Amino acid sequence: MVALVDIDDTLTPAQKHILEHVNSRAARHFTFEEMTWQFREEKIAGYDEYVQEVLGSPELVREYLPYGFALPALERLAAAGYEVHIASSRKEALHAVTEEWLRQHGFMPHVHKVHRRLARVEKGADFKVKVAKEYGITVAFDDTHSVVEKLAQLGGIKVYLIDKPWNREDFEGAKGEIVRVPSFAAAVDDLLGS
Repeated sequence: MVALVDIDDTLTPAQKHILEHVNSRAARHFTFEEMTWQFREEKIAGYDEYVQEVLGSPELVREYLPYGFALPALERLAAAGYEVHIASSRKEALHAVTEEWLRQHGFMPHVHKVHRRLARVEKGADFKVKVAKEYGITVAFDDTHSVVEKLAQLGGIKVYLIDKPWNREDFEGAKGEIVRVPSFAAAVDDLLGS
């Protein structure tokens, strides 16, 4: 049994951390609920440039706090016999700080491998599909609908979609088993029958 676990908005409320930075700098206040898929794809002036500041600043990403339930849920997953793989779609500039963050918050003893995407070479969904195929992933946890949909289409993978404003729009054509859950902890509870 092999699990593929996302980081941002699965183990840490990354979008809320990003919004704190954006709202401290932007001319207008942005809310979490308006962070729909369409909003995030539009590259809105007064928002996107501040998001890029965060995503290009390891020192800001280092300050993210994990969800309180994230480590206990990951520990339960590992204790149940799952080999845990972390797949990060973060930019190369954040790779080192990502692994430091996982160590700092106690995740690394439960993680078999951290997979890093080369942004200039691979798109997030394609990268995670490649990891899933290569390592025989049997369950995946992510907040991005396109990633979840592509993983589910592989077949043989139970996929959990962590509910967020950007994945609530009505996407059609998903094949395979996708379970929408409110959190990573709820997904682990569902998987382990708790």
